[in-house]
Amino acid sequence: MGYLKSPQSRIEIVKRLLELAHGSEGVSEERLMYGAYLSYLQIDEYLSLMLATGLFRHSRETKNYRITAKGIDFLTSLRQMDYLIKSVDE
Repeated sequence: MGYLKSPQSRIEIVKRLLELAHGSEGVSEERLMYGAYLSYLQIDEYLSLMLATGLFRHSRETKNYRITAKGIDFLTSLRQMDYLIKSVDE
């Protein structure tokens, strides 16, 4: 996984992808790619990671990606960490 280098940027990108898919009936690979400002190679690696870890699921019928319950829990945790970090910085 050549593009998954910096832990901070990786977490930020995963969070962005989860936010793009949250609350929708499914989102296309292109929407995720453009919404997260990723190249085709990068989105392919991130989607593989997120499918393997159970944060996303893929519909073969619609070809869309949906956030899973595990993905929602992880997004909630990331948002809480952001809040805590910001409150410490102030």
